[in-house]
Amino acid sequence: MRIFVDESGLFVPGRTADTHSISVVAALIFSESGYARFLKKYGERKGLRSKLPKSDGEVKGRDLNETQTRSVAKLLRECGALLEIVAVDRAFSKEEDVITHKNIQAEKLVENLTPDHKDELKRDLEARKRQLKEMSNQLYVQSVALSELVYEVLNNANTYFAFREPKELASYSWVLDSKSDDGVTSWEDWWSTLVGGIVQSKSIRKPMLHVIEGDYSYQDKFVREPPEYLVKQAGIKLDPKSSFVDLSPVLRSDFRFSSKPEYGLEVVDIMANAVRRGLRGNLKDFGWNEIPKLMIQRPGGCIKYIQVGPHEVEFEGLPYEEFALQFMRGGRLLVPED
Repeated sequence: MRIFVDESGLFVPGRTADTHSISVVAALIFSESGYARFLKKYGERKGLRSKLPKSDGEVKGRDLNETQTRSVAKLLRECGALLEIVAVDRAFSKEEDVITHKNIQAEKLVENLTPDHKDELKRDLEARKRQLKEMSNQLYVQSVALSELVYEVLNNANTYFAFREPKELASYSWVLDSKSDDGVTSWEDWWSTLVGGIVQSKSIRKPMLHVIEGDYSYQDKFVREPPEYLVKQAGIKLDPKSSFVDLSPVLRSDFRFSSKPEYGLEVVDIMANAVRRGLRGNLKDFGWNEIPKLMIQRPGGCIKYIQVGPHEVEFEGLPYEEFALQFMRGGRLLVPED
């Protein structure tokens, strides 16, 4: 499967403590056949892209009106694309809470080191720990949201395709939008190096979906015995002889950042921007009400809302309450009905 990832927003607090400052990270997931249909319908000479406004030769979500945004969402649905969205409102992620969360995670990077570990590994993890502690709250919140997004992509897309196109579970191609034309930034290097361990650890604490009737056989090549350090890091008791899916090859075999215009990155930018504009009240419902049809219906709604800290998100009374309620329904079924 092919996964394109982008974000919309700055991940910073609003002007006052209770100002809603919303950012989102988004992933578009295609099967190989769906991606081929998308390239034809979107990118060919008379495809949809030819009708959309461009800035320096690139389509940007911020430049599209409701009708244009809706047409992209409908095309993606025709191509069978899946959309995952993680949203964070910095009104619920206070600066002091983010700092506490960040420092706890930094210590966890080295807490399982022993004298038996190689000096090179110790130096690398200590450097990663320092880098994390020095990381801006803005980038840290974005990294938490991105890691959550990766977990949600794998948790839902694997089962979705296990019932429809099982071969998609054999390989994963990840393309993330890069903000630098000069190669991978230090933050991108930090996150991409550690995301596998972060998501792997969470998958042990909170096992991913695995529906008996689905065909997951194409993932057999990723199945391993869980390494002892990950079991310990996850902080739970787990039979060391039990099998689990090793996410290292899933996340690292075909994983890259790109700063160049790519059709997959263009349309995920359009979807991320549309959701954020909808949450902020800057896009009419005609522009975004096709988007839930790209997403998986689940308890709590199609969008995953997170906060970095102890504060709970309650939609009642929020400026974007009605938008959030619209995304509580209308999504795709994870498992098809017989």
